[in-house]
Amino acid sequence: MRRYLGYKLSSPLIYVNNSGVQNIGKNIIVFDGCSTVYNKNGLPIYEVPAHASGSFDFVYDDNMATITERAQEDDKELFTAVKSCIENFFSDVPLENRKVVIGQSGGIDSGTTAAAYRHVLGKDSVVCINMPMPESNPVLQEAAKQTAENLGVKYEVISIGDLVALEAKKMGVEIGSLSYENLQSRTRMNILATRAQQIGGFFTANFNKVEQAFGYGTLGGDMEGCLAILGDMVKREVYQLADYMNREVYGRQVIPQTSFDEAPTADLKKDQKDPFDYGNIKRRGYHDEMVRGFTEFRRSPEWFVEMYAEEKLESELILEPGTLRRLFPTSLHFLKDLEKHWKMFYGSYFKRIQAPPVLIVSRRTFGGDMRESILPAHFTKRYLELKEKLLNDPSDKIVVYGGSFNPPALHHCQIAKRLAQSFEKAFVVPCGDREDKPSTGQTSAEDRKELAKRAFGKIPGVKVDYWDLDNNYYSPAYLLDEVYKEKYPDKEIWHAIGGDLIIGGRNGKSQIQTIWKYGEKVWRNLNFVVIIRPEIEFSPEDLPPNSIVLSSDTLFGASSMLRERIANGDEVEKILLPEVWEYIKEKNLFGYKGEK
Repeated sequence: MRRYLGYKLSSPLIYVNNSGVQNIGKNIIVFDGCSTVYNKNGLPIYEVPAHASGSFDFVYDDNMATITERAQEDDKELFTAVKSCIENFFSDVPLENRKVVIGQSGGIDSGTTAAAYRHVLGKDSVVCINMPMPESNPVLQEAAKQTAENLGVKYEVISIGDLVALEAKKMGVEIGSLSYENLQSRTRMNILATRAQQIGGFFTANFNKVEQAFGYGTLGGDMEGCLAILGDMVKREVYQLADYMNREVYGRQVIPQTSFDEAPTADLKKDQKDPFDYGNIKRRGYHDEMVRGFTEFRRSPEWFVEMYAEEKLESELILEPGTLRRLFPTSLHFLKDLEKHWKMFYGSYFKRIQAPPVLIVSRRTFGGDMRESILPAHFTKRYLELKEKLLNDPSDKIVVYGGSFNPPALHHCQIAKRLAQSFEKAFVVPCGDREDKPSTGQTSAEDRKELAKRAFGKIPGVKVDYWDLDNNYYSPAYLLDEVYKEKYPDKEIWHAIGGDLIIGGRNGKSQIQTIWKYGEKVWRNLNFVVIIRPEIEFSPEDLPPNSIVLSSDTLFGASSMLRERIANGDEVEKILLPEVWEYIKEKNLFGYKGEK
């Protein structure tokens, strides 16, 4: 813009920018300066050094040679901003109080924080404290110790297990509960605050922008401190800053490789991992870029859905190809994650407003730079329309409709037809012999194949998979899922089931969870199309985590009832296709004894 303006006016242009630091309470802003003089052609001929303050003399001449503008170095800019912020923050603090206490977990956030303060304040002004629970990761504990030793700062280990157990007992807090986890975080904060007061200094806040955006922190715990130097950096930027300090500031690896390699954790329970797709030095993370989208670029959920539907989201967020498929097997998974984090984003403002000052390093961050209100998350009419369209888009979706179909009734055909209209392909899978259903072995495989062919063979978009019948085998749901994912690796695989199978799901008592092989795993991981009939007492709370509902008209019941009607000579013409009924009569199947 500056170049264009100078060229358009055919006049020299002087761009003057702030330098130094501005403290506005909730935010600390570092200005890089770099005031520049442009000639009448809009080309730069003089630039003030980055972050320099003062008066600079310059005599303009039309014939002056142009210069190359300073290239942006993200990691260097991050470090310079952090360094300037810490220097400014402590400049008005008495010399004897320029000390910090840092909770040192061994992770990348606390290691980066320690390295930054050590560089600015000196080794004698930094105290690192590791506060493990009995189940804390020993690998990260060793990394915390190694970081402090590499920096030459004081290091303490204060175990908090007894303190947490005592308070949990007094408060009646259940071990393993969320309250128990938050109690650990607040206990650690109390230790840091106490030690800071003892030495006459401050304690730091180590949270990053992703954690702040989604409220992944505890008030009165890890969201407390004097200053959040990482509070406007997504995780990838924290890794960049840590790597830069190792290479350029210290010239050696003061932050150990373990801190880069170990999965980030809040260290509040055994084997805990942060629930985000973070970036690192090598790649961008989806939830990193989601936060940047929500804040810096003002992207709404509608934008995310539109880009996802057009298969542009990965390129727009500069993600590695395949990232979204890795994270979200289906569009339903994608939408659930988006809605979850939009709600978390809005639901965490009450934490952010009470958080310590944040250093600004992006175009828009929390605090005075980004005005927020304590309001619930809202999904616009446009978003709901896009969501419905995406879920109803049959492309890239395959549904597997398994059952005995012994015999296949008219309602089975109607369901298969509905499924074919909603999915790219619908596969009907008549099962082989089942121990829990002796009736499957009372009709020959050849007869069952012929019945399935007559019932489903002419329905557009429906294919019948005869593998089980041909091999006298029963493929349970988990195995069908594996088979179809292997056949169609780029498709979403869904499984059509009757609504009766999910009753009690909210309490872990559905037939899927209690009877099916690997039931709990199947319940959590498979995608289900739940077919609901009016006579089924259905509650949305019983639905599996990854499911959609397909409503059906009142239909005839189980195949066992149909077989009984055939054997008793009752009327069945209205609930069977004519060609299916003709074959049953021709072969005397299911106890058919001829016309009465």
